[in-house]
Amino acid sequence: MRKWWYFDWRYREIEDLKKELLAYKALEILATNETLVNYETEDLGALRTISQSLMNKVTKNMIIYTIQGATVHLSIISSDDTARDIFNTLKEKLGIGGGGSPKLVSAKANMSIDELLPVLKEMGF
Repeated sequence: MRKWWYFDWRYREIEDLKKELLAYKALEILATNETLVNYETEDLGALRTISQSLMNKVTKNMIIYTIQGATVHLSIISSDDTARDIFNTLKEKLGIGGGGSPKLVSAKANMSIDELLPVLKEMGF
């Protein structure tokens, strides 16, 4: 029978490898030079980790989103500290919820991506 610390060590090793993989994924997203990116994942923690990794690397405003059922989860990342302003505009137009800092806002829209995309495109994403 293995000791508890063996499993704890393995868990930490796996978590470290996940973070490293997400850091590479963040650089891959940044290299696309897109302002609106669909990141397909079931793990919202991965979306958060990638967004935080990109927070100080983006040179223009960017939105990364993932779809879970009828909900779209958004990360608004700003190079010029306007993430909250972008969020507030979306909140006024669509009634989405969320919050965060001037550089990074996490938001949730209880609507289809087909309803959300035209507004994002209108805003320049």
